[in-house]
Amino acid sequence: MRGKNRILVVDDEEAMGLGLAEILTNAGHEVQITTSGKEAIEKVKKYAYDAVLTDLKMPDVDGIQVLEQVKKSSPETAVIMLTAYGTVASAVEAIKKGAYDYISKPFKIDQVRNIVNKALQQRISTDECSSFRTISRMMHPEYDGRSKVIEVRGVKIGGSKLVIIAGPCAVEGREFTLEIARAVKESGADMLRGGAYKPRTSPYDFQGLGEEGLEILAEAREITGLPVVTEVMDPRLVDLVGQYADVYQIGSRSMQNFPLLTEVGKTKKPVLLKRGMSATLREWLCAAEYIAKEGNTDIILCERGVRTAESGEYDRNTLDLNVIGAVKKNTYLPIIVDPSHGTGRADMVPLASKAAVEYGAQGLIIEVIGENMDVQSIKSDGYQSIRPSILRNIIEEVSAKVLNF
Repeated sequence: MRGKNRILVVDDEEAMGLGLAEILTNAGHEVQITTSGKEAIEKVKKYAYDAVLTDLKMPDVDGIQVLEQVKKSSPETAVIMLTAYGTVASAVEAIKKGAYDYISKPFKIDQVRNIVNKALQQRISTDECSSFRTISRMMHPEYDGRSKVIEVRGVKIGGSKLVIIAGPCAVEGREFTLEIARAVKESGADMLRGGAYKPRTSPYDFQGLGEEGLEILAEAREITGLPVVTEVMDPRLVDLVGQYADVYQIGSRSMQNFPLLTEVGKTKKPVLLKRGMSATLREWLCAAEYIAKEGNTDIILCERGVRTAESGEYDRNTLDLNVIGAVKKNTYLPIIVDPSHGTGRADMVPLASKAAVEYGAQGLIIEVIGENMDVQSIKSDGYQSIRPSILRNIIEEVSAKVLNF
């Protein structure tokens, strides 16, 4: 890594450029100077700079053109506009196009140092998020103050309305699934969840019905009109699952299955990406980047609880609601919460759901079993699945909330 920040100063007034260079050199930076806008454009094409200070008005090429080339060649580079009296309005327009700030002439030493230091601090933050640049909020100012809205058969995730996804953990049979699908529809759910392929800790546990389960989910969608969210575990199954699913789900265990992430990224179908049970925020966002860099940015992030020292004492996982704000700060992708896996206990799901919404979740994905089904007969996660009547109560309590980013 370089010991000094590299800064390019562009000003057709040589004396002004030299004055800025002296201020910045004394502050410990490596500085290059040019009096030509055209030369500046060629420089930023060839070399990486931490910051570029460019005059707005120059005889050959104006500062906006320099700004545009910098953002094209190196989006993370901070650009500061140099303005004379009467050009502040143009500087404000430049900020809208991606400039960090402007400095008015005549310059004050402290003003130059402070603005440049702040710009370079932003550069550090940008470097941290460059590993997930496609989904980074910082690099996509068009999503300022909002999330991307992902539409699935008329259901909008990331908008002003909370989205409820509900259904069985696993598709355990036709009548079993259709009963639950009808019940969650009547309770007010927007989408249907259900696993045809189930990753289980033990290879001897029920692992789903496979394609038969997918066919049952398609029938449930036909009956209820609810879009289907179902898990895909293997890159070789992406095409098959895609024939039935409206949204691919990437489960916690598959969050870093990079060939799988790459494969769903090549599709045009939305992806619900669950956080790995021990994943950091950066690891989770980098996993999303694997999908996005292939061209598919219709990604719904899902917090589903993480493993901590307390896991297993009184809950299955620790539901990390603090991550919601961090996700919204770092990416424009919508985020929903899974209170079923996040707690592992049906009795904790209602309060966890309401807390998630208060923290800013844009949707919930909840496991549900039939009203009169025997929990002990359920093959997958029966003890964390709620009844349709409880789902209805949750929806009634949270549905009135208008989501603000």
